[in-house]
Amino acid sequence: TAAPTTTAAPTTTAAPTTTAAPTTTAAPTTTAAPTTTAVPTATSIAPPTTVTPATVPSVTTTTAPSRNLIASVIKVSVGDYVWLDTDRDGVQDATEKGIKNVVLSIRKADGSLVYDVDGQLVRATKTDSKGRYSFDNLPPGQYRVSVVDPAGYTPTLLNSVSDSAVDSSRGTALSSNLTTDGQRDPTLDFGFYKPSSSESVEVGNYVWKDRNGNGLQGPGDTGIRGAVLSITDYDGLPVTNVFGRLVKNQRTKSDGKYLFKNLPPGRYIVRIKYPENFFPTTPGKKDRGKNSSTFKATSLVLNGGESDYTLDFGMVYRSGGTALPSTR
Repeated sequence: TAAPTTTAAPTTTAAPTTTAAPTTTAAPTTTAAPTTTAVPTATSIAPPTTVTPATVPSVTTTTAPSRNLIASVIKVSVGDYVWLDTDRDGVQDATEKGIKNVVLSIRKADGSLVYDVDGQLVRATKTDSKGRYSFDNLPPGQYRVSVVDPAGYTPTLLNSVSDSAVDSSRGTALSSNLTTDGQRDPTLDFGFYKPSSSESVEVGNYVWKDRNGNGLQGPGDTGIRGAVLSITDYDGLPVTNVFGRLVKNQRTKSDGKYLFKNLPPGRYIVRIKYPENFFPTTPGKKDRGKNSSTFKATSLVLNGGESDYTLDFGMVYRSGGTALPSTR
């Protein structure tokens, strides 16, 4: 009955010990693949974890305040109209139209340059197809706008009515003092009309050799040929005639005469370039029709159809004398 001993099979089932496979499955230890897959650690270097994102926050935080500052800046503006005053009354009428491409510039009331709220220099602008213009984003203050008279046009009446919203300025216009955000002065307007050839004016007319040097035209005096004369408006700007063409310099003829014609109504300055060896005669004599100007002569204020033929220049001849400057 040793059979019971034979059934020591339970002892044989030490298989559990054989199934030390668990210990063998130290594969986890073998699968130190995690350690091998330290590639992540390597790959974490690849996109140089460009901590650039970290700098983004600082950029974001700095822009926010600047936006708040911009929002608090006071902005004002001025404008806004250049028109064809067909009835020449100096008042803007509903039926009258704007003039396009008229050039306007702006300065502070004291004449200094203007910079907008962003620190940019404010440059000249032009009117649009409806004659409108605007200078925007200006800091608080008072501004002066200047206009370049369009070719072939003449300024209309100045301040002909008490309402600044519909009247006209000439040459320049001064705004009110603007101090509130969004405040605008739209009253800096300029009216013009187109004179016909019959309404044009003329200025001239004589350059002569003053033999006795007394500063007055008299017997024995003769005209001087080849003296060069130029013309500007009273503000020193180039002149365009009533046909819209630039008025060019002139040379005196053999009789010493010159004439600038077809000019828009206004006031003009004529300047002379003295020929070689000729010098100004005695200036300042009382007779405007016969006396002499020196270097430049200023006309009267001329309305349509009028003329001023008293812009004369007398000269004396002096051989080998010191050359004079071109003009003054």
